[in-house]
Amino acid sequence: MKSKILISTSSFGELDPSLLSNLIETYSCVFNTHGRRLKTEELLELVADINGIIAGTEIYSREILSKARNLKVISRVGIGTDNIDLDFCREQGINVATTKTDLSFSVAELVISLFFSFFRNIPAHQMEMKNNNWQREMGETISGKTLGIIGLGSIGKKLVELTIGLNLNIVAYDPCEDKEFSSKYSVKYCDINELLKCSDIVTIHAPSAEDNQPIISEEQFKIMKPNALLINTSRGKNINEEFLFEALKNKTIAGACIDVFNDEPYKGNLASLDNVILTPHIGGYTSDVRRDLESEAVENLRKFL
Repeated sequence: MKSKILISTSSFGELDPSLLSNLIETYSCVFNTHGRRLKTEELLELVADINGIIAGTEIYSREILSKARNLKVISRVGIGTDNIDLDFCREQGINVATTKTDLSFSVAELVISLFFSFFRNIPAHQMEMKNNNWQREMGETISGKTLGIIGLGSIGKKLVELTIGLNLNIVAYDPCEDKEFSSKYSVKYCDINELLKCSDIVTIHAPSAEDNQPIISEEQFKIMKPNALLINTSRGKNINEEFLFEALKNKTIAGACIDVFNDEPYKGNLASLDNVILTPHIGGYTSDVRRDLESEAVENLRKFL
């Protein structure tokens, strides 16, 4: 009898259909047919007799995993595991595998394109030109601004490397400080409040907190500069979206560029604002990166089934 697997990422195999056809030959496959991240109640219906999961960013809580009594492996298409109850997996002997494919270039490039787009009003100019309106809005240069990076891991560091030459002052907050790196690239470590107070651009590259509390909420918006741009390409839960909406509507901060959301696909009220750029979770969504991620996730799955 074939092992039964759940392929939870709805776009899996689009770039390389052979990955999918090979899985179908080897395993009995269950697919995500919703075209979005699976919700708790949907996972509960699917995992009961599953042996392996090719997983995205959907939540694998103790409640869900306790229903998956035959589960042997969760193979993440990505590096993060903050959406998986690792303690429960250890207790039950469920293997959790992550990919080693480097997402840092892809995500860091998106961050750079977002802050350039925001400060040069590219979305607004594109809209006006499409409507046959020659309407210009004054932009801002990046040179001389302070870039604050929350989470100076592989992606945060790649962002620092790629912004060399832009004449940015860079500050960072991370519980684990890499003094050699900060010295080489003139990055100043500081606490998170100091970072928020002094930064013109704040970009988040940290995992979700264990208690799922947001990094940026009402109090943090109050101490940010009124001309600040907030960028999130990490986890949706890292920002309280309700207070983000209020901060943008009231011009407490200048704007935001958001690629990740609490609920995806996102259909919330941020879309009604003109000082926000929204993208549909595309940080690691480049053809070369995605192909490698999926191939590696399949290899990891096969190791345990």
